[in-house]
Amino acid sequence: MARYPVPSMIASDRSGDAGSALAGLRVLELGESRALAYAGKLLADFGADVVKVESERGDSSRRRLPLPDAPGADGQLHRWLNNNKRSVVIDWRRDAASLSPLLDGAHVAISAVPAAGPQAPRTAAALAPEALRRGRDHLVVAHVSDFGPDGPLAGWMGGELVLYALSGLLAGSGAYDRPPVKHGVGVAWYTSGAALVLGVLIAQWERGEHGHGQVVDVAALDCMVGAQAALPFVHSFTGVVPRRAGKVVRADLGILPCKDGYVASITGPMGWERFVALLGEPALAREHFLDRGERVQYMGEVIDLIIRRLSEKTKEEWFHEAQALRLAYAPVQSAADLARCPQLADRGFFVDVDGADGLRSRLPGRPFLMSRTPWRQSRPAPLLGDTAIDAVGWDRPARPGADAPSNEFPLRGIRILELSTAWAVPCATKLLAELGADVIKVESHTHIDHARTAPYADHELGERFFDRTPIFHVANTSKAHVCLELSHPQARDLLRRLVAGADVLMENFTPRVMERFGLTYDDLIAHRPDLIMLSSCGYGHTGPWRDYRAYGWSLEPAGGLSDVTGYPDGPPHSSGVPYPDMASALHTAYAILLALLHRRRTGQGQWIDLAQYEVGALAAVEPLLQQLTDGRPWGRHGNRHPWYAPHNIYPAAPDGTTLGADDQWVAIAVERDEEWPRLVQALDGALPDRPEWAAMGGRKADEEEIDAAIAEWTASRTAEESARLLQSGGVRAAPVHRYDQTLRNPQLWHRDYLQRVTSREVGTRILPGAWQRFSRTPARMRWGSPGFGEHNRLVLQGVLGLSDAEVDALYAAGATADAPTTIERPPIGGVPVETQIELGVGRGLDAGYREWNEAGPAVPVVEALPLSWGPTAARIATGDGND
Repeated sequence: MARYPVPSMIASDRSGDAGSALAGLRVLELGESRALAYAGKLLADFGADVVKVESERGDSSRRRLPLPDAPGADGQLHRWLNNNKRSVVIDWRRDAASLSPLLDGAHVAISAVPAAGPQAPRTAAALAPEALRRGRDHLVVAHVSDFGPDGPLAGWMGGELVLYALSGLLAGSGAYDRPPVKHGVGVAWYTSGAALVLGVLIAQWERGEHGHGQVVDVAALDCMVGAQAALPFVHSFTGVVPRRAGKVVRADLGILPCKDGYVASITGPMGWERFVALLGEPALAREHFLDRGERVQYMGEVIDLIIRRLSEKTKEEWFHEAQALRLAYAPVQSAADLARCPQLADRGFFVDVDGADGLRSRLPGRPFLMSRTPWRQSRPAPLLGDTAIDAVGWDRPARPGADAPSNEFPLRGIRILELSTAWAVPCATKLLAELGADVIKVESHTHIDHARTAPYADHELGERFFDRTPIFHVANTSKAHVCLELSHPQARDLLRRLVAGADVLMENFTPRVMERFGLTYDDLIAHRPDLIMLSSCGYGHTGPWRDYRAYGWSLEPAGGLSDVTGYPDGPPHSSGVPYPDMASALHTAYAILLALLHRRRTGQGQWIDLAQYEVGALAAVEPLLQQLTDGRPWGRHGNRHPWYAPHNIYPAAPDGTTLGADDQWVAIAVERDEEWPRLVQALDGALPDRPEWAAMGGRKADEEEIDAAIAEWTASRTAEESARLLQSGGVRAAPVHRYDQTLRNPQLWHRDYLQRVTSREVGTRILPGAWQRFSRTPARMRWGSPGFGEHNRLVLQGVLGLSDAEVDALYAAGATADAPTTIERPPIGGVPVETQIELGVGRGLDAGYREWNEAGPAVPVVEALPLSWGPTAARIATGDGND
């Protein structure tokens, strides 16, 4: 891979915007939401002129994580979220018309103004996205909320705990015999903010064709379901309802104690033999441990032995020794560990910023590295009202021409080659494919995608078991699939010919893989000079850990999330969700749009180096900022929150169903003082309204007493009854849903986020759709996930122009294949449901899951893929050059 010096990719540039991807883009940020602020930050950090609208009191982030020895100064959360922005003070809650001069000159308005409910201002109708666009056809308005502007839950009060509960994340997070436990802190706003900014760039890309804007709508509930990768959707394939961490500790996928802390033990699909070698324990090599699907049944036999061995060395020792054996181990790192991490230091992840008030802060920097349009620190976070309205300096853009036709797929014509495995890049290319990009997934028949692993649809192997895994189906809809064995010279030559017709190549191997094949960025631009190439790996392409392996399950502990997840009296906890993969997928897609916009303006491609570790570390940014501010650890708070009270999970009465009858919970939170009286009133005497509890500090002091009173009230009602009663009174509350309930949530179906999709091998299943709704360019799933090698001849003949004889020769030489050649058929299609119940990892079988899969219209099987690579193929085949 090309070795771009790190300083050139993160340089502070105060000399102009020539190297900024978003130079000249004017963005108005309206509302108070960390998701909104993060979206604005990503736009500002890559060159957009972002003006943040604040009230006279200022955004609440200014009062979070205060600097020590600087009373009254803006806090670190504001300094991080609002780098590179300007601030204007406007009382938009009383006078929406006061925004008109700024809206007239903006290209984009991003908003989090509530449309309904107790927090909606009286000006809400005038601040609705379509109202903001009235008379401003050029304007893109992107809105983020917890549930979206319409649908059965549109008026509900949200918040992170409520979103965790409804998305299914809470039900599966925590110990077998304890209440559910929330996942880290800030994950919901970080995810939905990244989804919002991606939607902005999609709309901006499409606006570049004709000047017309549109409305982009992002709901955090959609994002939190999507953030869990395949976990919610496995239910549609198997019908098994999981429960929280079982009675048996897993040594192949879990957090285990060692000499000085904890280590994430992740063996991966093919790594058990290496794990045996790492520990030096032949007893672990017995046959029934070798199959990943069977292994969980027998873990109780050896877990004590494994933990004894791990206690002999430190987490750093195990990390490096395991990585030497190509095992994706990771230390469970605290924010303090991250602050002194040699990998982050080597890659320049932290930056020192001189604040507008003269105070210096150390802050996390960029989410990824770009060779031509780097992240930059051009100005510190603004003082409140640092810019007068008449000094913003935006003139009105030229009016667009006649109404542009609706464009169902805004990325139509963009061609992407995907060389990747598992989640982070496959999910990013899925997002882009369902926005219209033509994606060809390239896979080896000797080193198959890690997503092709148990469980299998309906616990049946079928003839092509490798095409029956829900993990693969979730990440690979709307793509074509070709098998090219890149260890074979002919296959590499064919890939280079595909590159000549591609706009983008995305890969997620460790750095030495592409180097070994001679397929680095420097190699490939000889075939496509304006190529955009993104390399996404665990730790990045530079630094002492560059060749280390990683999965989302190891990066969550390494990046600091696991350290702040868990019960106050317990160890760090893994949510069981490979969250950094999905966060990386969103940031990967955003980086590609940045590069495409830059290339449209300049004709230049570039290389992007995205370290999933760094994206994962930013997901725990609040604990990290606290560490950098005053050195205090965030700690593990269970379901409580250091800034809010009450904020917890409370027991609920059985709901009459057979699944989870003994495991019913309701989430309740108060995030602002004005919400407290509403909770007191809704509980109708069950909770005293003491004067000292009117303020957050008083409630935090008596949190135990408040929680006990609430729990007594909720225990006499079902979770659904409690949540609906409380929501009707303007209180943040939600039932803790299992995945079977999540996949039946009417709000998700109303927004078309959940979709039924038919594929040849597995029939009709429920899969995730687009993360954003677009008013003029709606994204949708185009077809289901392909079978292995399903489009070999379409690509090799239809795109590259090979003859039948040439393709047959490739098969004979092993350069391509229609099925994997190095994996054995598993002995079983999955752990039996009865065994899962016995082990405590499953609640039982949802008897109606197949009927629910078939309960509505589905995306059909597509016989002929509408790829746009064909017209380029003739020029590629005859050597006439690039398009």
